[in-house]
Amino acid sequence: MTALGILYPGHSGEDDYPRIEQLLSSGIRVDLVHTDIGEDAHRVDALLEMGSPQRLEAGVAELRLAGSPSARAD
Repeated sequence: MTALGILYPGHSGEDDYPRIEQLLSSGIRVDLVHTDIGEDAHRVDALLEMGSPQRLEAGVAELRLAGSPSARAD
């Protein structure tokens, strides 16, 4: 089985991912990990921090534990 790992900032759209998994194929598992968003602001600096490598690395580690061994933060 192929694992598709998705990092998603905050908590939203959870209902979409099981449906995506159904539409893709029975051989694909979608692993969704919610990343910490820090400050919920729509300023450039806050958005850049939300996607910073430090914040994403924790989510990548969770994806690895879920069975996405090629997950990496670049």
